Amino acid sequence: MKVVNTPQVQAQIERKKRFLERTELYNYPAYVDGQYYYHVAYWRWGKKDAVGYLVLRPDGEVVRRNEAEAVVKLFLVHAHAGRKIKNNLAIDKEKPIEMYEQKYEYLRALLPSYQDKMDTVLRQDAEKLIDVCKTMMESRDQLRAIYARGMDLLNQFFARNYVIAGEEAALRDVLFESDYILYDRIRKQVLIKDSVDRLYQLFQSDRVELDRVQEQKRKKLSDLLSVYKDKTLRNIADESVKSFETHTTGKHESFHSVEQLREAHEKLNMTILENGLMDKLRNP
Repeated sequence: MKVVNTPQVQAQIERKKRFLERTELYNYPAYVDGQYYYHVAYWRWGKKDAVGYLVLRPDGEVVRRNEAEAVVKLFLVHAHAGRKIKNNLAIDKEKPIEMYEQKYEYLRALLPSYQDKMDTVLRQDAEKLIDVCKTMMESRDQLRAIYARGMDLLNQFFARNYVIAGEEAALRDVLFESDYILYDRIRKQVLIKDSVDRLYQLFQSDRVELDRVQEQKRKKLSDLLSVYKDKTLRNIADESVKSFETHTTGKHESFHSVEQLREAHEKLNMTILENGLMDKLRNP
């Protein structure tokens, strides 16, 4: 459906406009319970976030606040989720994983020759690193599949050109699933720092007799593990996990499933919508 800025619509937009504000009439409506709705955002120069919202019908009628609240939530959540999928997830799904593929290959190839040099702790360290590498390798296909699902939903929206109730929840599910995968793979890397240090000490020396091919793999694995030990990269990973785990409640909260992540973020989003964004709604 096409949004038409009629004189009646523009008159209502101007009535709610305040000094030094510019307006944005969304170029697509929402369809809820058999009704179409337009959405307007008000922006103030120098502010990066909208300072006001208005929901009205295509004929220019401004709907009552109790009717407008659900509609503005639908618009805002849908737009936010769509941007995250098209921008952030589109990049995250293609981040390089070649280093993890190489570590996985070299470690698996060298382990038989190093069994006699490894105690129980080192064997567990190797298992942990293999698990991290597998997580990284598998996550690319998982993220690509999730992204494809999200873009399919967005393409359906683009084709009809209006938002429908429930669509925003499906888009947010895409983000919850992808965010959990991204969080889980960084968290696993942080948790095996000591294991990487011990494995690096094991493979940096040439105490084990190896043939030429295996010796090349040992050197390459040692170089890769030395990168893994980089303090700057470790600090970035630590901060990423800390930021993710403190975002919802202000204190550390480790996540162990998509469902747990969804529950925490739904509570946060409800608080943001009810305590902040709804104050910007200009419907009477």
